[in-house]
Amino acid sequence: MTNFSCILFDLGGVLVNWDNLWIIQEVSEKFHLSENQLKIKFEKNLKDYSSGKFDEMEFWNKIGRAINSSDLENLEKSLYSEIVPSKISVNNYVYDISKKLKKSGYIIGIVSNTELAIYSLVEKIMPTTHFDYKFLSFQIGVVKPDVQIFEHVLEKLSMPKEKILYIDDDIKNIELTQSLGIDSIHFITNQKLSKELEKRNLS
Repeated sequence: MTNFSCILFDLGGVLVNWDNLWIIQEVSEKFHLSENQLKIKFEKNLKDYSSGKFDEMEFWNKIGRAINSSDLENLEKSLYSEIVPSKISVNNYVYDISKKLKKSGYIIGIVSNTELAIYSLVEKIMPTTHFDYKFLSFQIGVVKPDVQIFEHVLEKLSMPKEKILYIDDDIKNIELTQSLGIDSIHFITNQKLSKELEKRNLS
């Protein structure tokens, strides 16, 4: 064992291969919309959607009103359920690492900006029963890189921050956790992650 007790993983971009740009592209093609215009309004409303302030239908309806798309404004069925399954996939390399660390006695958790629609689909392709903690933005009501989400994490874990290792593909989140005194790995590739874990005697 190392000095760490808990390893926390981001979800999208680390444990699973997912990029919001994929759904933006699909929706813009489906409804013949400007991808750039859709992207701007998508990102503007994503924080509130990811923090659980409204559901998927209201998310698309708000975007539709903003860009004058009657298709989105009057949408009544999930676009995530239609589009995401064919795009999302598990990063089996990182997922296997999480299982090995769990078997080695570490506490394992997820800290993710995610929506109920996405997370429900993730659970269908990636069993999450071995994760001791799941800190999900739509349940907590706060999204990274807001410091409140990590204050919540630290409170729930009830352990010194020096015992925690965090892995995320977004440098903004890494900079935040490092500023809080949490050792963090900026995920770029599987190979680089492996080297960083080796440095910490976690391989």
